[in-house]
Amino acid sequence: TFVIVNNNSTAAFLEIALTADDGSALSVNMPGLGSGSEFPIMLAAGATFVYQTDGTGDLRAGAATVTSTQALGVSAVFAVYDTAGHFQTEAGVGNSAPATEFVIPIDTTGNFNTGVALYNPAATDASLTLKLIGLNGQQTSQATLTLGPSRHVARLISGAGQLFPTATNFRGTMVISSSVAVAAVTLRQNSAPLSYTSLPAVPRSEGKTQFSLPQVANGSFAQGSFRTTFVLFNMSQVPSTSVLTLTQDNGSPFPVKMVGGGASSNTHPVVLRPGGAAFLELST
Repeated sequence: TFVIVNNNSTAAFLEIALTADDGSALSVNMPGLGSGSEFPIMLAAGATFVYQTDGTGDLRAGAATVTSTQALGVSAVFAVYDTAGHFQTEAGVGNSAPATEFVIPIDTTGNFNTGVALYNPAATDASLTLKLIGLNGQQTSQATLTLGPSRHVARLISGAGQLFPTATNFRGTMVISSSVAVAAVTLRQNSAPLSYTSLPAVPRSEGKTQFSLPQVANGSFAQGSFRTTFVLFNMSQVPSTSVLTLTQDNGSPFPVKMVGGGASSNTHPVVLRPGGAAFLELST
């Protein structure tokens, strides 16, 4: 599903172009727009565009680019349905600015796996190096890929035929380095029951030191319980010290326990080695 918003006072003329893994045209059917790989659209001032592919035909994957005469808000929703057409799970996918180095969180413990999708918008080959880094900041594995112009690849971390087939029960990060700027997105997969969550691929150059996370939930309710997991990773070459501070709806302290941690508190200091990572899960 493509969701495009024109928050301007004038109309926007835009085009959605779809390409397959090999860079060729990716033809799909979008009810209301027809079939094809390129969809020119005139979006009126203040209007919103929401169209979904119909899911027919054999499974194919690829990438999309949106070009416009106006600044737009653009996102997509990746959804999975069973053979009877019943909805199973979905994940939102936002714009990914091309970069030459990304860091993504990796979790292959239990029923979890992590996937990454990469797209090369450049006119030359992208030579990629993928490095798995453990929680302690030490490299454990390395792989290489070549991605031609307009080509796309999507792989899981663990499993037969995937990027690192034997990387089971692993938590840490993957550093992706490329000879030319590529776009990337991360999917966290839970196999039973099937569910997906998208996570950003963070450019190594981003360098932010303060973050605001607008939703945290923890505790039991009638149908089960909520838990929140925080993933922190140190992209620098020196040790880092961070403090996670939690507040409730009214702004008062939100004391919680972490799985494997100590006493309940609303502040949780985290010390990470260079390249290290931490997965902090609230304890219900």
